[in-house]
Amino acid sequence: SKETSTPATTETPWQYVRSGDFSPPAGTVQQTVRTGISGFWESLRRRDGDEENVFEPIDDLHALPEALLRRTVPVIDHAAAGSALTACLQPWLDRDTNEQPSVVVLGPPHAGRQEVLAAWQVEQGWRLIEPPTPAQILAQDLDWLDALAGDDGQPWVLPALEKLYLRHTAGLAIVRTFFDRLWHHEYPHGVIGCDSWAWSYLRYVWQGRMPQTYALQALDRERLAAWIAGPAHGGRRKRFVFRQADDGAYVLPPDPEPDAGKTPKTSRFLDELAVYSHGNPGVSAAIWRQSLQAEGDIQVEAPDEESTAQVTIWVMPWERVKHPVLPSALLRREMAMVLHTLLLHGGLETGVLPQLLPLSTNEVMQAVLTLQSAGLVESSGDVWCVSAPGYPVARQVLKEEGYLIDSF
Repeated sequence: SKETSTPATTETPWQYVRSGDFSPPAGTVQQTVRTGISGFWESLRRRDGDEENVFEPIDDLHALPEALLRRTVPVIDHAAAGSALTACLQPWLDRDTNEQPSVVVLGPPHAGRQEVLAAWQVEQGWRLIEPPTPAQILAQDLDWLDALAGDDGQPWVLPALEKLYLRHTAGLAIVRTFFDRLWHHEYPHGVIGCDSWAWSYLRYVWQGRMPQTYALQALDRERLAAWIAGPAHGGRRKRFVFRQADDGAYVLPPDPEPDAGKTPKTSRFLDELAVYSHGNPGVSAAIWRQSLQAEGDIQVEAPDEESTAQVTIWVMPWERVKHPVLPSALLRREMAMVLHTLLLHGGLETGVLPQLLPLSTNEVMQAVLTLQSAGLVESSGDVWCVSAPGYPVARQVLKEEGYLIDSF
């Protein structure tokens, strides 16, 4: 029997479970029912031929101002998620034996795992373990592992296990030795965070014993609705009403009114979003952000202004939300290899990427820049990663191409 239960989502959308109890949102989305990559790409394109009775003409709407986006796009509540993590790990934290020296918290890209674990580490007063550099990994510098032993037996948090290895002939020594020493009880107990893609790869190359794994439960429609309706970044949220732009259906059902007549029409946008994003909060927020629209005369008030007035935010119909598309078949092989390598490592510096691929530096950069133009990858400083809006597309491509993918 399962050890988990669904929380009251009106209180918090955050719940951690054993990874085997992770359940992606159920449902049928038009994008996912077709087989083959060509059908997948075709279904992602805007269906301009759909003519319906439009409640609010979509051409009269525009993207939301940044000030309104900050108040209508939800952000991950690291403190609330940390409390949910503590509740999940409490039996392990209270244990009397060292049979499980560490546990692993898994998460897909953009799901907030590293940030939640970093905040949780501060709250717990544990040590934060910074990863080795790529140069240390390739030099097989096992001295880095001494940081885990510490001097006082204080527990530790390693938020990004994916940064302990590189998929290279010289890139696995540190992570292999780490697991070996972990099970020989050479370190105090700790919590390990790991990207779900890296975990799939490490399970493949390391046949030894693995710690118990946990994961943030997927955000289904109910959790997504609770998250969007909850407190937003930057203070008190104004009373926003979210309605679909083509037919006026409520994306978030309004509070029921006494003696109300018939139930207002509701949209399936959040059902579609939950299934498409696989319940990933970062991906969901990115797509939600680009789907929001406003009328030209919308009034933007100060975030802290006390007002009970309601403001209508229009949401694009799901079929009109644009998703990144793999731009060309000419570089398909190279682009798939780059996407997979970036996902296995949770992002990589420009100079490291060519060292891990059987491609020239020129070929790698041509593929990266093509993917960037298509919105599938992005850079922060000198580090490239798969973008949040591009992640579902990248995952689907790699699945169709037969690559090792994650379970989330």
